[in-house]
Amino acid sequence: MHGLRRTTVRATNGELDCEIDALPIVELGGMPGWLTGEPLTDQGVEVAMPNLPRDLELPRVEPEPWRCLVTPLSERTVRIRIARRGHRVFDEVPSWLGIVVVDDAPVAGWSVSFTDGGWTFEGPGASVTVGDTFSIAVRDADGRLVLRTGERLRQVAGFPMAPPVLADGSTVTLNLELGTDEDILGFGEQFGRLVKNGQKMVLTVDDALGTGTGLAYKPMPVWHSTAGYMALVNTGARVVADVGHVRPSVLSLTADDDVLDLIVIVADDPKVRLAEYTRLTGTAPVPPSWAFGYWMGRCRYHSATEMLEVADRLRELDVPADVLHV
Repeated sequence: MHGLRRTTVRATNGELDCEIDALPIVELGGMPGWLTGEPLTDQGVEVAMPNLPRDLELPRVEPEPWRCLVTPLSERTVRIRIARRGHRVFDEVPSWLGIVVVDDAPVAGWSVSFTDGGWTFEGPGASVTVGDTFSIAVRDADGRLVLRTGERLRQVAGFPMAPPVLADGSTVTLNLELGTDEDILGFGEQFGRLVKNGQKMVLTVDDALGTGTGLAYKPMPVWHSTAGYMALVNTGARVVADVGHVRPSVLSLTADDDVLDLIVIVADDPKVRLAEYTRLTGTAPVPPSWAFGYWMGRCRYHSATEMLEVADRLRELDVPADVLHV
């Protein structure tokens, strides 16, 4: 397992392009926390705590080269790609997978500046700050924080509980900090509560076999935050979304992939976010009028005759129905 730690900016040709040292990282046994082989004080650990575990076995400091590339897709939308340096995702346009239908085009008004502890990439409707000890923060046009990674989240001895990005070669995990009053909604078809806080969802297409199984036909790694953003993990891989389930203050997204391709849309108004999302992903043709009527569904009909009997019975009872579907 590797955690992303040290950052330097390599280029700023209309993008924020960062080189990152990914260091081996281990999870503590018996308590929450992650550590690299760096000095404990450099990791924010309170070394004078009386309950600090003794004989910590830390990994060697052997950095691997990673890269973070932030590309604007509009005045309020950014694409954030994180992977090993040289990964093909850095040469792929957003539409490579078929989910997004628009590709990179120069977006005016974005500029890079050095800020205390990092670099800020600012546009007309949003800004992204990448910390020199790797972290990500996204703000709206007024400078209000809407998204940040989980580097601040610590247990009592100072051990990090939610390193911003963890990677083990076959999965990549993004840890975001959940605000105390922040609600998360979305993730496609789900049969639980509308607000997803406290839930853990495995986003993979399954025969749902009912509405109480935890499975779904049409889950998606797309979510809205009441903090003022919407995001999409641009992947066809399985994603596990943990919305404050294991750690109440962490939104964790683990993709069964070796890259994180994240698109963030910043807007306080959900209508604005959805308009931008459909600009990126395309819109469906307007369905016929009957499609907006009442649909009556059931698991199965054993014959066309049985279905027609149901239709006749609905008419007999004056039950309005436009579509019978299986």
